[in-house]
Amino acid sequence: MLGLAAKSGRLGNVKLLVGKGAALEAANGGGYTPLALAASWGHPDCVEFLLNQGASAATRTKFGTTPLGLAAFRGRKACVELLLNHGADLEAKDKKGQTPLSEAAEWGREDCVELLLGCGAEIEVRDERGWTPLSQAVYHGRTACAKILIQHHANIEAKDEFGCSPLLVACSGPMSELANHRIEMMELLLDSGADIESTDSGGRTALARADRWPPSTRQFLRDRGANVKV
Repeated sequence: MLGLAAKSGRLGNVKLLVGKGAALEAANGGGYTPLALAASWGHPDCVEFLLNQGASAATRTKFGTTPLGLAAFRGRKACVELLLNHGADLEAKDKKGQTPLSEAAEWGREDCVELLLGCGAEIEVRDERGWTPLSQAVYHGRTACAKILIQHHANIEAKDEFGCSPLLVACSGPMSELANHRIEMMELLLDSGADIESTDSGGRTALARADRWPPSTRQFLRDRGANVKV
């Protein structure tokens, strides 16, 4: 009952249930506590009340995500602020190795990216694939987040486990993904100093990796000086 009230943002019910002794850390089948549900669904008043009642900000869902990670992933800036003010772990990783900053970058939550960076979040943290938050933003077409990360001096040559820099990550994935953002993202990276001849662990450059993409994408890389003989 407490979890449902927290998820729905019914602060009065939350207070009533807690007053009657409802367990603050009781989790549902997915491992979501009332605090995690309130943070995920964006109810800062419930989040604040539960935290003040002693609810733990360190609990994890079955995927290893903390309330802070959930709030960042869903773009709940007010909840992120509250959790950070109550000592939530800024660098807690889920089972994929993603921190709250990584989650915010992946899902395009610019406000949360700015907030987390301002609070000292590690900008070069790596997930299980070796992706940094910048690579997350690039792959998922989150141009605004990529710009913020670059402005905060993210390493534009950071390579993942396959030797891919963010520019090479921009040329990854099925053609249906990021098709409308491909050139815009590559332009941002190149304008920021990315090496157009960077190679992955197989020796392929961005131009070689873009062989599945429309001619306009490959032409863009050639116009930017990509070596067609590599």
